[in-house]
Amino acid sequence: MDKVFNLLSFASTPSYTVTGTFSYYLDVVVKGDAPYQTSTLSITAYTKSNKKIAIATSCKWYRIYENRPYCLATIHSNTYQLSAEDIGSTLKVEVQSLEDDYSGTAVVTYGPIRLDPNVRNTLENILGAGGSKFSIHLVNEETGEVSNEQGSLALTNDYIRVTETPARGKERVVKFKYSYDN
Repeated sequence: MDKVFNLLSFASTPSYTVTGTFSYYLDVVVKGDAPYQTSTLSITAYTKSNKKIAIATSCKWYRIYENRPYCLATIHSNTYQLSAEDIGSTLKVEVQSLEDDYSGTAVVTYGPIRLDPNVRNTLENILGAGGSKFSIHLVNEETGEVSNEQGSLALTNDYIRVTETPARGKERVVKFKYSYDN
C-alpha cells in the first residue's frame, strides 16, 4: 500500500512527509522545538496503528543540501539528534522492515532545519560584545577520533577563524566570512 502523510502543526513548523510503499505502520515523533537543530527525530515501525507491537527496522539517514543527498553513514539508529551541521538541510531517512511478514521502504523527510532562536540570540550577544575565542580539538569525521592537536575558534562580527596549532609543523588557519541575515 502507498502511504503519504504531510503533517503541519502551524505555519512556522516544517512538515515531515512519509512516502513509499510499505506494509507496516510508521510513527514519527519530533521532540524539542521543531524545525530547529536542537530537536530529535524518532521513527518507529509497528504492525498496526494501535502501536502495540513494534517491528525491527533498518534506518538509512541522509542530510540533503540543495537537492543533493549526503549519507550519514555512522547513523544506524531509529533516533537522530539534530545538530548545527543540519542547519539549512532537509533530513531524509529510508526505513525498511527486518521482519519477513512486513515489507517495503518508507521514506521520511523532515525540514528544512533552522537555527534555534535562542542559540541565534546567544550568538548575536557574543558578536555584539566584539566576539569570542574558544579552544578546540579537531575530530576525524569518519572515525570520531579526537585529535591531540590544539586549536582555536575565533568568532567576530564579520568572520570565523579556525586555527590548528600542531605540536610540530606550521600553524594552519582557515578563515570564513559570513553574514547572519535571515
